[in-house]
Amino acid sequence: MSRVVATGMATGISLRWWAGSLAMGDAGTAAALVLIVLGCVLQWRAQHPAPR
Repeated sequence: MSRVVATGMATGISLRWWAGSLAMGDAGTAAALVLIVLGCVLQWRAQHPAPR
């Protein structure tokens, strides 16, 4: 799980830098957090398939 978190953090930091260069401020932070959470959810779903 720590590997997923580390990957999410690294992705979020790079995305925050990229978004921050476009629009300085909290928009980049919010986008990065959303993408980190989305990535974690998708990773969790991949490891825990929903019962059918």
